[in-house]
Amino acid sequence: MQFPRLGLTFFVKEQTSSQPFPTLIPRLFGTLEEEEGGRVRRLVSADFGNLTVPLAPVPEQAELVAREGETVAKLLAGIPHADEMQSLHVLVPQYLPLRPTIKGRPFTTEIVFERLGKWGRNWSSKTKVTYFKYEVHVSKGFLIAPSFASALYLLLLRFLARDYEGVCSLVHAVGTDAELNEEEAQILKVLGLVDDAHPDALACRCLVTLAVLRSGAPMPWDYRQEFAWYVSLGPNEG
Repeated sequence: MQFPRLGLTFFVKEQTSSQPFPTLIPRLFGTLEEEEGGRVRRLVSADFGNLTVPLAPVPEQAELVAREGETVAKLLAGIPHADEMQSLHVLVPQYLPLRPTIKGRPFTTEIVFERLGKWGRNWSSKTKVTYFKYEVHVSKGFLIAPSFASALYLLLLRFLARDYEGVCSLVHAVGTDAELNEEEAQILKVLGLVDDAHPDALACRCLVTLAVLRSGAPMPWDYRQEFAWYVSLGPNEG
């Protein structure tokens, strides 16, 4: 089974339900999971070794899901096309993410992908990969980004989801004094399109500025004004 838009291939593999396996659970895919006589058919990634795509937890993992489900669901907040998982990995498509304006919901956290329009096509022309694969830390407390671009993209998704604490926790992963490539620069640029006047959003922009300023990349906002506003907030800033 192939997914040409993402450049991913999966094949069907049978195994006993008692065999351990790492999994990834994107909503992008269906499943071929069937159990007969103690054997299970699963979609196995041809790109990532024995990573599989189950739709529902197998019996030996049910307890883990019950215990960690709420924690993992919170961990994945703001990551479109991902669902709560009982194991180790999550795939996130790399398309242009936007937070649409919704009448009557000024503080929405909904995220949509712009893929077919002019902006979406321009975004895709500059990307090196069509998706990012994040590993879930064994503590179920955070995602491990495999590259600078994936960390910056995850930070963008957190910002769109108004997860300011999550943004702050990722700032250390995007600190650099190296010149940004075209893919990384466009992710940073889209950060500047996030319309958010919350005091914590202001603090996040200041932190991101400090992290990437020495790279020489143009900031997508007037950082002098951002810092001035931040200082003027005083104790009102969260």
